[in-house]
Amino acid sequence: MKNKTPRILKRIGNFWRDKLRTILTVIAVFIGAFTIALTSAVNVGVNDYIDKQIGIFGNDSTFLEVSKKMENSPFGDSEGPTEYNPNQTSMNMAGMSYETLSDKDLEKIKAIDGIEKIEPYKAVAIEYIEGANSKKFSINARSTISGMVLDTKSGQPIDVDSNQPEINLPASYVEALGFENDEDAIGATVKLAVKNSATGKTEETTAKVVGILNKSLVQDMVGFYNQAALDEMFELQTAGLPDAMKHNYIGAMANLETDFTSGDNLEKIKKSLDGAGYRGLTIEDQIGMVR
Repeated sequence: MKNKTPRILKRIGNFWRDKLRTILTVIAVFIGAFTIALTSAVNVGVNDYIDKQIGIFGNDSTFLEVSKKMENSPFGDSEGPTEYNPNQTSMNMAGMSYETLSDKDLEKIKAIDGIEKIEPYKAVAIEYIEGANSKKFSINARSTISGMVLDTKSGQPIDVDSNQPEINLPASYVEALGFENDEDAIGATVKLAVKNSATGKTEETTAKVVGILNKSLVQDMVGFYNQAALDEMFELQTAGLPDAMKHNYIGAMANLETDFTSGDNLEKIKKSLDGAGYRGLTIEDQIGMVR
C-alpha cells in the first residue's frame, strides 16, 4: 500500500498539471459514445418511419409489381446492336425504350398459380382538379389497389372496389379548393380533367371526396383515387386511339392469394414469372435498398 500511494499522488498531480488535456479527452470519449448512440437511434428511427410509411401498402407481400423482364438495358447493349423482335411491344420514355405488357401478357400472368388478380398500370395524367370555388389546381394523384391502407385524418379511405369514382384529398387541398374544413369537403364532388391523346382536347369527369389524408412521406401532396375514377379518366384520355395503343402497359400489379404471400410459395410465383419472361417485385424488394 505504501508503494502505491506515491503513484496515486503522482497521477493526481499530473491531472491538475494538465487539466485541459484530461478534460478534452473525457469530452471526446463522451462525444464519441453519444455519436454512436445517436447514429444507432437514427437508424432505428428511420427504419421505423419507413415501415410506417410503406404500411400504406398493407402487407408488403400481398401483391407483386410485375413488368417485362429486361433482357437488354434501355441505355443500349454494350456488346452490339439488339436483334429486332417483331412480337415485342415497347414504350418510349425520356428517350429510352421499355418493353410493355399487352392484354395477352396479363392473361398469361393471371394464369400463374397463386395470382388472384392482375391490374395493369393505366398511365393517367391529370391536368387539373377543380373544387367548390371553381379554381383549378395541379395535383399529383394515383390509383390504389386492394390491400392498400390509406391514412385518413377525416372521412374514410376510398373504396377500391366501388363502381362510383372516389378520391382522398391531401389535407393542403381542402382550403385551396374552396372548402371551409374537412367536413365540408367530405361528400362533395370535384372535377378531374385529362387531355385526350388523340384530339388534344381537355375532358372532365367527377369524383366524390370521401376522405382527407394525413400528411406523411408517402401521402404528402398526393391524392388517391379508386379504380372507377381511373377507368373513367383513362377512357377519356385514350378515346379515339387504336386499341394497340390503349392496351399497352408499362407494368401491372398482381394481387396474391393468401397462401402465396410469403416463404417458398412467394418465391415459386417469382420463379414462374421469371420463367415466363416477367419480373415480380414486392414492396419489400423495392424498399430494401433504402434501409
